[in-house]
Amino acid sequence: MLIRIYSMDEAMQTKLMGEARVDALRLTIMAESREAEARKRGRDWTAGAVPFFAQELIAAAKSKKPKKEVEMHAANAAMAAWLCDSIYDGVTAEVFTQSDIVFTLLPNGAVKYDRVPATKVRKIMRIYGETPVCEKSGFAMVEVWNVDDDGNKVFLGYALLNPKGEEIGFFESYDDALAELESLTDDDDDDDEPPPPGGKPKV
Repeated sequence: MLIRIYSMDEAMQTKLMGEARVDALRLTIMAESREAEARKRGRDWTAGAVPFFAQELIAAAKSKKPKKEVEMHAANAAMAAWLCDSIYDGVTAEVFTQSDIVFTLLPNGAVKYDRVPATKVRKIMRIYGETPVCEKSGFAMVEVWNVDDDGNKVFLGYALLNPKGEEIGFFESYDDALAELESLTDDDDDDDEPPPPGGKPKV
């Protein structure tokens, strides 16, 4: 099972924050020991555990925690989702284990949970924006998007392309990408500068 984490801004644009894989069949078996408590505490409590553990996963992804730690939080969030789906919505283990999970951090801080067919999340194409955000000395900074089978676009960040159109760097931050573009072309700018008054051209 693939678990993807997105953040959504005020303009409803989504951005991939991270992803992790978990053994869905194994966690459904491990969840058996927690089923009685989930039934006893009721639907609201069980459903509330999903965003709680999802928030812990998001925090781990944001902090760039080690892969194993992120996977542990991902498994906890997926187990909470399984308990709620199976007990209160009648989702079978067969359906759940053939699904992927998407957690989206909304602008108000809430977390949205979606369970989708596994193939829908995995069939994603990475594309560049048609128009460069910035160009300098043959280098270009372009937006990078993921596009799924339904044509839904998810903004990822910015890529730097060399004069041959080859990607030489990827950045989630606009400022970081622009700073790197400037550093790549600083030497070219220096070559174009006129010599100081009464001085000699730079060698």
